[in-house]
Amino acid sequence: MFAKQVLDTFNELDYSIYNTVIRNGLRVSRLQIKQLADEAHVSTASVVRFCKKCGCSGFAEFKLRYRETLKQEKESPKVEKDHTLEDFLVYSTTPEFTASINSAFQYLQAATQIIVLGVGASGNLAGFGSRIFCNVGCFSLCIDDPFLPICNTATANPVVVAVSFSGKTEQTIGMAERFLENGCKLISITNAGNSPLAKISDVNIAYYVPEIPIGGPYNLGTEVPVIYIFERLARMLWEYRKKDAAQQEQPL
Repeated sequence: MFAKQVLDTFNELDYSIYNTVIRNGLRVSRLQIKQLADEAHVSTASVVRFCKKCGCSGFAEFKLRYRETLKQEKESPKVEKDHTLEDFLVYSTTPEFTASINSAFQYLQAATQIIVLGVGASGNLAGFGSRIFCNVGCFSLCIDDPFLPICNTATANPVVVAVSFSGKTEQTIGMAERFLENGCKLISITNAGNSPLAKISDVNIAYYVPEIPIGGPYNLGTEVPVIYIFERLARMLWEYRKKDAAQQEQPL
């Protein structure tokens, strides 16, 4: 039901419904349309549009066809395959994702310095992001210590990039808020676009992969999309800087 040509038509709301459907399996066939809409945090109209993109006349037909699809998969020889990254790469080509990348790039290309925030595992990713920005000639620093004093840096025109899988990490949000108070622009990279960190950001880049909670605050959801996002932005900055340098070298 979810062939590549179907996934290519999905927008952010569709992916929210898609993720809810695949997480619930056969339970979807017992849900009312309002229940699915509530769990996916969308409207019932969005669910109907999603069903039509999947080639169904409505939610009733979608449930029937989805149940039959799962039944066929169960009867077929099982081959373990993780589609997480494949699904993300499809999503990374959508207009919604590309628009968020381009919006972030507009801020980054004008920045005199890039400050990347994160704590814990996201702190490690923040360090990678800061390093790759330095690699392409941008002055970048990583802050993974939530207790580091943050002074007024507004005159230096920094752009802040905050990394958090959940978008709810209190320490990261606290650091981001202190930079916002000093007039900095904030870009966030989170798994969901409706998280607290995403909502206070000037630009949010969400990547929507399944969460795999393993107790407490820990999660085994993949962070590979964050690396991809940093590398994509760095390549864009490198191309921009090369073009700008070439224009400056042209004789008057």
